[in-house]
Amino acid sequence: MVVGITTVLALVVVWLIAVSIGPEACALSLPGPRNCFAGDRVQAAILPTIVIVASAVLSTALLFAWPKNSRMITRWSVLVLILIAAASYVLVAWIPAFAWTWRGDISP
Repeated sequence: MVVGITTVLALVVVWLIAVSIGPEACALSLPGPRNCFAGDRVQAAILPTIVIVASAVLSTALLFAWPKNSRMITRWSVLVLILIAAASYVLVAWIPAFAWTWRGDISP
């Protein structure tokens, strides 16, 4: 239950905060940094979303595999998900190099 709630909150941090709001200020150069555009932040949020969901699935599998250690597994899972959510926010909203295009076209 706690792992599920933490997973949902991590996805909220990525999609509703990092993608929607993004950086507060962008450079005044043309073209602007890629993280200043919401479309690029959406593309950058795909990989962290996959990592968050995979971590939650792995945590749940570990909980079912070792129910005697469920308290320890839950604590570590929540800690790892919080760290992944924090790193995902930084990657999606603030690092322009991470906002690459998945289509393979390179635009300046």
